[in-house]
Amino acid sequence: QNQAVLYEKAVSGDANASLQLVKQLSPKAHAVAWRILGNSDDAKDVLQEAFIRLWKAHQFDGQSSLDTYFYKIVTHLCFDFLKNKHRLLLDISDDMSNIGDDSSSADQILEARQEMLTMQEALQLLNYRQRTALVLWAYKDAEISEIANVLSIDSNAAHQLLHRAKANLKKILEG
Repeated sequence: QNQAVLYEKAVSGDANASLQLVKQLSPKAHAVAWRILGNSDDAKDVLQEAFIRLWKAHQFDGQSSLDTYFYKIVTHLCFDFLKNKHRLLLDISDDMSNIGDDSSSADQILEARQEMLTMQEALQLLNYRQRTALVLWAYKDAEISEIANVLSIDSNAAHQLLHRAKANLKKILEG
């Protein structure tokens, strides 16, 4: 079903619609929060709060997709978390456990894990707005307009922010 229809049913008390939306929105939203915060447990906490706000807000107007509206809630909660906690933790265990298969050599697995660690560490060195723009673009395949909507900036500013994020990430990884 259409997410907007599911949302209307969910806020009206339909538990099945709520469950369907949680299943649809959670995986990518958790990935976005995890990449911004650098910690899976903190991302889960933010995601839980984001769903509470989504159900209570009743402010989804259909101007954007429900995904975009929800990512906006998630990223704002991540920003608040970072501002309030003043910490950036690194927890790569979730992604690290999925690297390699039975045919991968130990060296290949080690190299893949090192690359992931390097990328996650580099992402953590970006400011949270640049990190968010880059995470949305790289891991969610978000368009500039969607990044702009999530970050509450205009499209040109989002484009420039993403450009600076890519350039800064490149410098970090090269340096």
